[in-house]
Amino acid sequence: MKKVFQFFAIFSIALLSLTSCSSDDSTNSVVLLKKLQAGVMGDNEEYLFSYNGTKLTEISFQIEMGTTTSGYSTFVYAGDLITQVKDYNSSDANTYNTFFTYNTDGKLTEVLKVQVGVDHAEKTVFTYNSDNTVNSQYYRGTTSSLGYLTATEKFYFEGNQLIKKDYSYDITSDFQVAYIYDTANHPMKNVTGMDGIKLYVNSFYGFLSLGLKGVSNNIVKETHYNGSGVISYVVDFESAYNDENYPVSMYSTPDSPGPYNYNYEYNR
Repeated sequence: MKKVFQFFAIFSIALLSLTSCSSDDSTNSVVLLKKLQAGVMGDNEEYLFSYNGTKLTEISFQIEMGTTTSGYSTFVYAGDLITQVKDYNSSDANTYNTFFTYNTDGKLTEVLKVQVGVDHAEKTVFTYNSDNTVNSQYYRGTTSSLGYLTATEKFYFEGNQLIKKDYSYDITSDFQVAYIYDTANHPMKNVTGMDGIKLYVNSFYGFLSLGLKGVSNNIVKETHYNGSGVISYVVDFESAYNDENYPVSMYSTPDSPGPYNYNYEYNR
């Protein structure tokens, strides 16, 4: 399991340091996440969030997995939609550029991630179904040829809440995850553009910490099934909340696999 969660960390957005760059007084009028500290099976992660108003400008992180990895990413918007993320390493070198494409309804249809200076690219294509499910296909290859289908996923929603996900990696390893949530506010609730990229954030190859998975609320239980539909394991989470009903901590229970723990700080 540690390798699985490290996979998430590798694709997490990295930022070396946080600078306050908000020039919009509306930043203080809504609750915004400014810091997340995560402990994932013995590894430590720290994320720092910077905004202009309610739009992300940077997310920083530092991950300790034997060695320390750090870097930074910046966000580009078109209106209220996130259209590009630029990743940088701790030496300020641009390492990856990720482009987000939407349909006329503002739904995410494609994510293209290009490695700078190397002829390598990854593409995720999302297809929307009439039954409130979404299929995704994840391709890898070169910038001119992205023909290798690496993974597929299917997302199941009730309203805007992700309740279940099927996953197949290299078309050989299949599993399913079902989610139960609390009724509290998600830490990223007020961040412009995050709902638009929720499919990518909650995908197996998404780029944010496990502590930010979920869409509208916060996970209290994950039930993992193998390819035959048999329960593999269950992770239960407990949380503590502030006066505005946002989580300030979330941690796996002692009888669950893990340990996983997350601590959240907000702008007020």
